[in-house]
Order: sequence, then C-alpha cells, then structure tokens
Amino acid sequence: MNDLLIKNGLIFTFIHEGYHALKLREADLLIEDGCIAKIASGITASCDALDAEGSLVLPGFIDMGSWSVAARLMAGLLPDRRTPRAQGTLLYTQVLPMMNLAWKLLSPEDAKALALHGLWTGLSTGTTTAVGLCSIIDLEAHLEAADELGMHIIPMRMGNIGGERVIRADAPAAQVKRVMKTKGTRCAFVTSSGHDTEELRRLSDLGYLSAEALIFQPVLADRFGRELIAASGASAVFSAVGCVQEGRAFPGVDFLRGGINTALATGCWGGAMLSEMRMAAFSAKQAEGDPSQYKATDAFYAATVAGGRALGLHDRLGRLEIGMSGDLSVVDMQRLEPLSYPFIQYLYGSTATDVRHVVQGGHVCKRDFAPPARVARRLEQTRKAVSEAILRVWDEAQRSIL
Repeated sequence: MNDLLIKNGLIFTFIHEGYHALKLREADLLIEDGCIAKIASGITASCDALDAEGSLVLPGFIDMGSWSVAARLMAGLLPDRRTPRAQGTLLYTQVLPMMNLAWKLLSPEDAKALALHGLWTGLSTGTTTAVGLCSIIDLEAHLEAADELGMHIIPMRMGNIGGERVIRADAPAAQVKRVMKTKGTRCAFVTSSGHDTEELRRLSDLGYLSAEALIFQPVLADRFGRELIAASGASAVFSAVGCVQEGRAFPGVDFLRGGINTALATGCWGGAMLSEMRMAAFSAKQAEGDPSQYKATDAFYAATVAGGRALGLHDRLGRLEIGMSGDLSVVDMQRLEPLSYPFIQYLYGSTATDVRHVVQGGHVCKRDFAPPARVARRLEQTRKAVSEAILRVWDEAQRSIL
C-alpha cells in the first residue's frame, strides 16, 4: 500500500477543473492506497511522512510528449542550429535521421541508460506522468526505466494509418500492442507542414480529427483551423521550446482564446516541464506583445489539468483533490523568498535543485532533494555509458547528417 503523509505544505492547485479556481492553503495531505484521501490541518497517521514546511505543494506535472532519449542525445547539437524552411522542420531533417543513426550504433543497454537519465530529468523537477515518444526499438527501454524510477509513462509509437503519419498511445493500464484500435488508444497526427488548415480539414474528413485526437504542434493553423480543432474536441499539444527552436511564435494564447484544451510537452528539446512552462509563458508574452498574456497560471494549467483532460484522465490526474492520484512535487521556497505570489516566484526563478520531494501514486521518487539510494546508484553506474553513447552518436552525426 502506498500510504504517505505530506506535512505543513502550502498547497497550490486548480479545483473542480475550473480554470481560475485556484486553491492556496496551508495544510497536510494524506495519501492512502495511492490516492489522496484527506486534505486538512493537523492530520496524524501511522505511515511514512514528508516534511513540506516552507514549501509549495504542486500537482505532478503531465508531460504530453517526452522524447527523453532524443533529448539526451541531442541536447548539445540542436539548440543553435537552423534548418531552411524549404527543407522542412528539424524533426524530419535532423532529429529523425539522428535517431535512426542512434539505433544503428547503440545497444539495448545504452537505450535504457539514456531513457533512465532522460526520464529522471523530468521526474526530478516534478513530472510524474509522461507520454513517452519512442520507437519500437526503445519502447522496452522506456518502460523499464520508468518502472525503475517509479514514474507513470504512457508509451507512444510512430506508425502509418490510412496514409497519414501518426503517433499513437496505448492506454495507461493496457498491454503494449501494435494494433491501432486498442481500447483506450488516443491518436496524434504529426506532419512536416506544421498542420495548416487544409491538412486539418483533410484529417477531419477522414474521421481522424475527434475528441480522441492529440494534435501535436499545430502552429500553422489559422482561425478556421483552430475552430475545426475546437469543434472536434481534440487537444492541442505544444512544445514552446520547440516553437522557438523552429523560429515560430508559440500560439498558445490563440488556442486558449479558441476554447481548445492546450497541453504542454517537452519533445526532443529537453525533459523538464519547469523549463517548458517558463518558455511558454515568456514566448507567448513576446508573441502577443503583452506581458499580461499567458500568465504563470496558464502555463501551470497546461502542465496539469490540460494534460489530464487530453489523456481522458481528468478524474485522476492534474489536481490535488480528494480521490485524485497521489502525484505531487514539493518545492522548497526558502531561496526564493516569495511574497504574495509564490507560484510566480517558482515558475520564473526556481530550478531542479529547489524540488525537495516528488511523489507518484504515493510512492516517493525523490526525497529531500535526492533520488532513492537504489536509483542514485543506477544513475551513477550508467553515467559513463550515457556519455560514451552520446559521443559515439555525435561523432558519426557530424560526418553524415549535420
């Protein structure tokens, strides 16, 4: 049983799925059998406990597209590179060729080590659920690494359905299968054009654009395209860092105005949702020319409630309320010295080193700023293998791709 007591924290969450319904209160939080059972002051229970005095307690973040292996391999290669628009996006001109190269050069043990370190980057900053973008080759590596870390991962794999390139995800509790029509499966469409309106119209005509769909990086959708997504009930998924890297404005405000459920993903640009939320807020303000647009709480909503809704798990993930999964992070605020708006201080000023505890389903994944001893040993044991694997791919990529 995953029973856990969080003591004396400052709880910050959305309630009842209301967009502006924020709760900020000092309280204890009790997790029983992996779910939140009680939120009140002065709770006593005979179970493991974590001190949250002087800390902000947040719902576990939901990374709607974590390409952890790619992010580890390419962290030092892509940030300053530009791809001519005529050649398509970085995904097709450099990222996918790099990944194909990696699978020729790396062993299954290398893949698992990369996945372990990549997923830990997200988990250590508060991501408790990740939609893991992976190929058939590294699928098992993702699942094994997530299990080792105590992280909830939903695998997504590329395929080709009806002539359209798609990514599809298996339901959280389902056995991984190769067929498309798995119970609970959700679809996501990915193309090099960035989803212009004609493409979205075609997907709608084919019956692919529905409430079950996750539309990744629809940055070229005009007003009609956004209305088409909104009418279908589909969710838009963006990497704000990816938009900036591609030289495009992050269109989060336009999608929110259109009533579209808009979630965030880290993609192949990194693993930390904290960095993703921060970039989303900054780049949206710049795109709008208005610092009051896309507030810190908008980014928070995108990383929590919107992710839960996109996965069809809004009754389990994204909020700290009784009956929800016991997924949370505890952020030490002493260094930040917050005044009236602690979450704003957190979003714009904190780092991974400020995250004191991370809990998934009542299981402690990070305690007192450090991973469990077993995980720490595995991270240290595989550090050299990860470095060597990255250098091996870099050396060959510089000759043949970049």
